[in-house]
Amino acid sequence: MPRIASEPTVVEREFKLLHAGVCQYKWYEKGDMRHCTCAVRKVLTEVVVLRAKLERVQRAYFSEAHEIDQILGKALGYPAADESIMPEPDGSVVTGEHTPVTLAMEAAKKLKEANWRQASD
Repeated sequence: MPRIASEPTVVEREFKLLHAGVCQYKWYEKGDMRHCTCAVRKVLTEVVVLRAKLERVQRAYFSEAHEIDQILGKALGYPAADESIMPEPDGSVVTGEHTPVTLAMEAAKKLKEANWRQASD
């Protein structure tokens, strides 16, 4: 769901709550940071910025992990996702509770078996 321009982000709301607990100023009632002059503001701002960076990195990781799951799942022959339950583009597959690591382990095992069979022929 798109965010309404006037609606505060999670980071903004968190900052307001953190700051309200430490600072006696009532700037948050007006929604204007210029009313805040306490020394804690800089530290809290850094905390909020770092948490926002962490959220971006986590989103990137989960996106990458999902893509790896799909690539390995398709290569290993996992069943296609039911479009009525999971409307995903590009013919996604259901990998269940597997992670990229467990799928890679399964792929490595199958490759090893295939190489062994090929060598014995």
